[in-house]
Amino acid sequence: MAFVDIGGLEIYYEQFGEVSSSTAVLLLHGMRFSSKTWLDLKTLEKLAEWKFRSIAVDLPGYGKSKDTFPPEQKGKFLSDLCVAFSIEKAIVISPSMSGQYSLPFVHEFGHKVQAYIPIAPVETEKYSQEAYGKVKTPTFIVYGANDELLGEHSLNNLKQIPGNRVIKMKNAGHACYLDQPEEWHGHLKEILSSL
Repeated sequence: MAFVDIGGLEIYYEQFGEVSSSTAVLLLHGMRFSSKTWLDLKTLEKLAEWKFRSIAVDLPGYGKSKDTFPPEQKGKFLSDLCVAFSIEKAIVISPSMSGQYSLPFVHEFGHKVQAYIPIAPVETEKYSQEAYGKVKTPTFIVYGANDELLGEHSLNNLKQIPGNRVIKMKNAGHACYLDQPEEWHGHLKEILSSL
């Protein structure tokens, strides 16, 4: 069991690939999930095969991580996480609930983000068109065609990020990566090879 201290909180994580790499794929998770989702789905395994360092964390209050993080500091949480793991540039995969962390991170600490892969994240409506217009991070918006929860809603906000690319997964719902894992891994490999 591996834990890292972030702002006094013991955060559980799974790490695969070359630990010395200063670039890493940071995998967050939705409300009903944890880092275990990416283990079970074999996404961490695939990333290691493709020669990427990857770190999946249990966000505060989820999985094996206890406690919660102050809402106004959730972007700083991911920044501190990058410091703890010596990550200079993160490729952030952020489904659903984890948007509470990834969106402020991208807006406030964009210089630490090599690429942003939001998967129907929450709280996209919290940012203005002007704020989205300032995001310089390459953004790959992923959502399931059958996602009636957040798919189109988050897409409509996120597509205000300049130069974004949209990936709509057919026959997939809100957790589209779980519904179509093979297709998800295909898109992910393509995204990573384009960076």
